[in-house]
Order: sequence, then C-alpha cells, then structure tokens
Amino acid sequence: MQLDTYLFFNGDCADTLALYQAAFGAEIHTLIRFRGTPDATNVAPEWQDKVMHALFSVGSNAIMVSDSRRKRAPASRCLLPRTMPHRASACSTCWPMAAKC
Repeated sequence: MQLDTYLFFNGDCADTLALYQAAFGAEIHTLIRFRGTPDATNVAPEWQDKVMHALFSVGSNAIMVSDSRRKRAPASRCLLPRTMPHRASACSTCWPMAAKC
C-alpha cells in the first residue's frame, strides 16, 4: 500500500521546507505561492507569499505541503508510514490510542 502524504501548516510552511532541506536533504520539486495565482484575490495581503502548494521528496518519499488559511491544532502524532507491510504493528506504532486494527 502507498499513501500520498499532504501536510498543512499554519503559515510557516516555507520555514519548514527550509528545515527539511537542511536536516534531511529534501529536494523541492514544486513551490507555488498564493501571489500571482487565481486564488490570490481570496487571501489577505500578508498571505500572498505563503505556500499554496509544494511538492518535495526525501529519498524516494514524495510529500505535498501547504499553508492552510484555517488555524489547525498541532498534531499529536505526525508519523505515518508510507507503506504498511504489517497493519497491526503499524497501528500500534502510529496510532497508540487505536483500540484495534
């Protein structure tokens, strides 16, 4: 099984991408900001340079990210395996609150 991962940030996506580049050697393939897109008229001036959509990879793992205009609570768990060869162990590792898989 392969999962497509999409992470949302509260306005600090560009800083996070820079961190991923420095820490993990992430390669950015696509980076689109709100400015200059059809959606630019729907965001506040201070959001024009926020990330509307980006695609980066670390090794063979591709991850999509963006800044969300809705405030989101911090995630309690951010780790989600891209493949799950053994579902039960993946559930106990990534979702410890799950009663049963």
